[in-house]
Amino acid sequence: MGQGTFGKVRLGTHLITGEKVAIKILEKDKIKDQSDVERVTREIHILKIVRHPNVIQLYEVRIQIFPLFNQSLQINR
Repeated sequence: MGQGTFGKVRLGTHLITGEKVAIKILEKDKIKDQSDVERVTREIHILKIVRHPNVIQLYEVRIQIFPLFNQSLQINR
């Protein structure tokens, strides 16, 4: 779907609801210094509290080692 400073956004499907979701995959090696950590942390914090129809809804945050495996999400290829 897209690419940003710290990683990629992939299209996925929530396996329980069938809803299409965006999965943002951050690459740890691209987060180089404390200001990068603060930027990512701030984005997560904001997305957790904001509720607006024009802003994406954050469902969960996971720290995971590849390969990406989840019982409730599937990355569409």
